[in-house]
Amino acid sequence: MKILTTSGGLLPFLAIGGTTLVVGFAAGRLSAPVAASDRTPATVTIQSQEVRTLRSASPSESATVRDSSVDRKPYQGDLKKILENPNPLERARGLDAMLAGVDAPEVKQLLDWVNAMPDGAAKRVALGKVMQRWGQLDGSAASAFGIEAFQQTGNATVLRNALLGWAQNDPSSSMQYLQGLGLSRGLMNEFSRDILGIWSNLNPQAAAEYLQSNPDSLGGRGAVGGGRGMGGPGGYFGGPAAIVAANWAAQDPQAAANWALSLSQGQGGGRQGWGAMNQVIDRWVNQDPNAAASFVGSQSAGPAKDVMLASLVRGLAADDPASTMKWVSLIGSQDIQRGTTMGILAEAGVFTQNGPDITLAQSLISSLPQNVQQQVMQGLTNRGGPYGGAGGGARRGTGANGQ
Repeated sequence: MKILTTSGGLLPFLAIGGTTLVVGFAAGRLSAPVAASDRTPATVTIQSQEVRTLRSASPSESATVRDSSVDRKPYQGDLKKILENPNPLERARGLDAMLAGVDAPEVKQLLDWVNAMPDGAAKRVALGKVMQRWGQLDGSAASAFGIEAFQQTGNATVLRNALLGWAQNDPSSSMQYLQGLGLSRGLMNEFSRDILGIWSNLNPQAAAEYLQSNPDSLGGRGAVGGGRGMGGPGGYFGGPAAIVAANWAAQDPQAAANWALSLSQGQGGGRQGWGAMNQVIDRWVNQDPNAAASFVGSQSAGPAKDVMLASLVRGLAADDPASTMKWVSLIGSQDIQRGTTMGILAEAGVFTQNGPDITLAQSLISSLPQNVQQQVMQGLTNRGGPYGGAGGGARRGTGANGQ
């Protein structure tokens, strides 16, 4: 199942800070005694915002490791063997399989070994996997360790992986911890979207309830998923509501559609609801195109239905572009009509290396209103490209209005 997270799909690694985690950070810290003054929550100002460690004990104390002479399992040898595999996918799978059986003391010893490795791709992958496993086992301790790494290096990747691991077992607590850290708006947006991606895969209804109980998280300036443009990573079609809706639709498209529709009709969530609905229809049409078409056809005319129709067309056009054009005639917005039409023409092969096939285009759009036909043809003859100056395309992966 594809899980949305941040820009680019189900759980990509986030490169934040532009610096590699300092190799020596953890060396000597994990087994070092903790002074009494180290037990108080530390504060640091980062990007003009205060970052607070929410903990009852220092991560150094919680990360104390056992003496290697009493190891119960040969994980160091296993780790070395896995990381020597030149296939990145097999490396990742091997790490997941090995880490699934470790307990908290063992995962902290693995962390010590990984931090002693030379910098490189293998170390970054191993560190991310180990931190996620620690987050699964002890989310607060792993996240506190990640905060110290962030404070010392400026790299938030360790913290992110700890929070993601925590979210796999307790997304609500992971999100609550994140909200109390006082991170910059950019980091809050990215980490919140990551956690919501995991949460909505595990329990989409709970994730949806969280969003509705925290309206600022729906989007807008300064909020989770806020950003310019409908289709960008922080826009309406890529915002937190869209992430939750997409993962919910993979499990129960009818329930996800009802939720997205309630957002589009509610106060303050209108366009976020459109973005959510766009994702629902896009996935629903792949699972059951007849059910998706029936749902869209039953809706009252208006902006929300226009978005649904554009999404439906994107899903149907690849199989039968000509028959799909009948749905375009039902779209009320001429801007969305033009953009959606361009998407269908692209799927139908109108745009060639020698320029647009005008005859084929004219036959496909003959059922559209005359003014829309004229605007589309004008765009084709003037610009000749798949978007033709006619308001943008409606191909998969863009906003329904082509923005």
